Order: sequence, then C-alpha cells, then structure tokens
Amino acid sequence: MNVARGVILAAGDGDRLAPLTLDRPKPLVPVLGKPMIEYTLESFARNGVKDVVIVTGYKGDLLRRHIGDGSRFGLRVRFVHNPDFEKGNAVSLNAAREAVKGGPFVLAMSDHLVSTELLSKALDAADGRCSLCVDFKPLPIIVDEATKVQVDGDGRILRIGKDVRDWDGVDTGVFVLTPEVFEAIEAVLAQKGDCELSDAMTWLINHGSGLFACDVTGSFWMDVDTLQDLQFAEKRLKKEVFNARDLIRGDGLEAPEQKVLKTHRPIAGPHAGYAQSGKLFELPDRTWGRHSLYSG
Repeated sequence: MNVARGVILAAGDGDRLAPLTLDRPKPLVPVLGKPMIEYTLESFARNGVKDVVIVTGYKGDLLRRHIGDGSRFGLRVRFVHNPDFEKGNAVSLNAAREAVKGGPFVLAMSDHLVSTELLSKALDAADGRCSLCVDFKPLPIIVDEATKVQVDGDGRILRIGKDVRDWDGVDTGVFVLTPEVFEAIEAVLAQKGDCELSDAMTWLINHGSGLFACDVTGSFWMDVDTLQDLQFAEKRLKKEVFNARDLIRGDGLEAPEQKVLKTHRPIAGPHAGYAQSGKLFELPDRTWGRHSLYSG
C-alpha cells in the first residue's frame, strides 16, 4: 500500500522537559545540536512521505517559523493548530482530520526520534489495516513509562495501555492508520469528552476492524520526555553512529542550545510536579545493528 502522507503531533507543552521548554516548543529542543522533530522529518523524506501535516499547540508559531513550508527537508508541510492541546493527544490527531481526509497516513510523535529503517518497515508492512510499530525487545529503562501492547499469534493487538501486565512489546509512537481512526476518536470523545491515542486504539480493537502490530524490533527509536531521556538519547546516538558530528548540521556539539542544556545538568530545580533525579543513565550492554538513524 502506498502511503505518501504523514502526520506529526507537536502540540503538547513539554513541561516534563522544563526549563528547556519554557521558551520554545518541545519539538525544537535540540538533541546533539539538532531539533528533535527534524530527525523524524528527515526520515519521512527519505521514505517518500512527502506531504506532512504538523499539528501545533503550545508555542506553535515558533515551530511554524522554524520549519516553514518544509522545502528544505524535501517535504510539503502544512500546519494545523489544536487550541485544545492540553487534552489527550488523539484530540490533536483529530484536528488533522480534514487535512488527511480520504486515505491512509503514517502518524508519528514530534518527541520521538524515528529512524529511517523503522519508518521503512512500517510502510513496507502497510496493508490497508491500522497498525502500530511495536518493539518486542525494548531497552529495560524504557519499559516503565512505555505504553505496552499484548499481541496474539496472528499479529493482532489485543490490549494497549501503560497498565497492561501481560505485555509482549511496547508502542514506539509510529502508526499507519486509515480514516477509521477518526471514527474511533469521535466515539471516545462522545463518551468521555477527551481522548488519548490508546483510547482510540482500544476502540479499534473492541469495536472496529482491529489494530495490528508491525515488528520494528532492533530499529532505532527513542521517546524523549524528560531531561534524563534527553541525556540518554544523546548517548545512544553517539554510540549508534561512528561519527556523531555527521548527525549535526552547522553548530556542532558546542552549539548555543547545547550550552543551555549543559547548564541544567545535573538538574538543580526540577519543574514543579515532575521530580527528576538528575542521574545520567549508562548505556546497557546491548549491541545495535549497523543501521544508523539514517540507514536505508
């Protein structure tokens, strides 16, 4: 199935990454000197996903100004604003409903670093059904806060959520979806007045045509929610490629943004309500494949 359109959710306020998000939207927080959303934009472009809708909310004007029309990434970018960005992330997806009307699309999160290889697997497996990219061998430190999935022998996802106990893998934040997902969001909103993606996926599982797992185990991805995640993501990227500077355009490792980040290591005053230890995670003993973030 040819999937040439993508949606990136970039509406949240990123308060768990404060103070770095006090003056910028979370997608513009740099990872090794490059705003994190650019990793996903470049992976989209390398896989032929040329038409991209970005859903904005918190400080969306800064994001629009930075990305522009997307031409410098080889993309055609449209922006949709979600005024209710403080609600669940499926509300942001629903804001893109008209922009992606009538066909399948790939969905990604702006705070996930998504490799070319992972996205390629998702698109190759697309078969007209709603699917979620699942990592069946996630790094242990990712598991606690990850959304888990239970999958049967035919690849059908039976349960999804952070509280799934008998889980088989974790949600990587990349989906290939059909317009049926908007029917799911509408149904959940009518019942609850709010909707997370896991709620919409549960509706598809229980009332729709189902949700299926796409195995992306071993492909690079990283969810960046906290300052510790950011530190860990930078360490992983440096290990993933032979020359980390190949990932950095322009400023290099001592870019002004990196100096700001280093000012807050270790964390002296965590954002209210989000305690952070300031501990720098060590990479586990795991051998990654030769596929870099830009493989393919």
